[in-house]
Amino acid sequence: MSVQFVGQTGVVNFGPRSNPVRDKYWAERGMIHHEDTNTGEYQSMNVRSFLHRVQAVSDMLNNSRATLSAEKFAHSDEIQRQMRFVELAVDLARKAQEQGMPSSKDARAELKRRRPTTVVMGSKYQM
Repeated sequence: MSVQFVGQTGVVNFGPRSNPVRDKYWAERGMIHHEDTNTGEYQSMNVRSFLHRVQAVSDMLNNSRATLSAEKFAHSDEIQRQMRFVELAVDLARKAQEQGMPSSKDARAELKRRRPTTVVMGSKYQM
């Protein structure tokens, strides 16, 4: 698996060596969003669900690291890339938590504040 930041701030890519940008993850409005670029499938999940998935990847790596390295099944650079994904995913989860849940009153107020506003003024007002 490979992890890359490809010209997009806050987007974490994860995939096999043959397609390292297959899965894209990003945080928006307190949720983690996922897109599979092979199939075009999209889903969003809460931070807890995302962290459970990341924990499963981390556990898999920790439980099998010694065996995989000893048997030369996985190269150390491949394991390092997967561990880097885990680190970036945890940072992404923190970012989503800082944004707040969409149902939170504070998060909705912040989104409204950041939204661009258009003001129409009559012709008698000059700037």
